[in-house]
Amino acid sequence: MRRGPSGIAFINFAKSLPEINKSVVESTFYSLEEIAKHNTPDDAWSIYNGWVFDLTKYLKFHPGGVETILPFLGKDMTEAATKAHSWVNIFKTIEK
Repeated sequence: MRRGPSGIAFINFAKSLPEINKSVVESTFYSLEEIAKHNTPDDAWSIYNGWVFDLTKYLKFHPGGVETILPFLGKDMTEAATKAHSWVNIFKTIEK
């Protein structure tokens, strides 16, 4: 299994991303049908606690590897992510 950079490499990557206007984000809604279309490593969306996240750039940084997230692309990952990462603040990890 090939894993991408984590730790300081991920922190540096996250810092390099532009800030997103939170008022735009909080007023944007997607249907489950729309989210389901984004189910590939090149276009990777997932739902966590009712929020839609574009995980495309994050996939290569996930410590468990891309393979562990692939089944949740275009779907809700809340239950699985909560079980696997109960100690992690997922919102902070994938927020940007």
